Amino acid sequence: MRKIILFLMFISQINSISFYIGPRIGLDMSTITLKGKLNDTIKEIKNVIIAEKNTGKLSSRFVMGLSLESFFSAGMLSAGFCIDASRSFRKKNTIETQQSTLKYMINSSSWTLGVMGAAGLNFSLFRLLFFVGPHGQYMESTDDSKNTKHKEWQWIPMIGIGPQIRLGVMVLEVRYLHPAQINLFKQGSNTIKNRVTFNKKGMGTLSVSALMRV
Repeated sequence: MRKIILFLMFISQINSISFYIGPRIGLDMSTITLKGKLNDTIKEIKNVIIAEKNTGKLSSRFVMGLSLESFFSAGMLSAGFCIDASRSFRKKNTIETQQSTLKYMINSSSWTLGVMGAAGLNFSLFRLLFFVGPHGQYMESTDDSKNTKHKEWQWIPMIGIGPQIRLGVMVLEVRYLHPAQINLFKQGSNTIKNRVTFNKKGMGTLSVSALMRV
């Protein structure tokens, strides 16, 4: 599972280069890679940046793309820690059966990874907000009667393979990265080792009280 998520992360990050940066500066990725017109493309980029420098369009799009990519990268990093945590408590030190409930005992140093996994879920929610957030561009309209031009920010929903990959990875995180309800408390008989109990409750469940205690 970890390899799959890391692979999706790599593919989506490569895709983000063309999805975010490309359309925002008029860059044709195929032109650069296939036809080798690098010098002409650089000149086009320079002209576009100069033309859009004072309109706010370039900076707003760049900040939006950079923000989303930052949340995505941090979320995936946390996801990797969470997977390590899940492996830790599945390779349990002891198994106790109590009222048909399996309790997985792990060392307290491992629950830190689980907390980072929870942070990964939060980053996923942020990515969802960015997915439906105020993406768009400045649209210019001309009033022929007054011979004036008017610029207005127009919201455009994010479509394409880039956000689809991100949404898919987010679903994977929610579905597989939190297979246990986390209860953070010290066991009375194991206070020296500061163990933490993970009660397995099924896929996708995460204790709100655990997050509040953190």
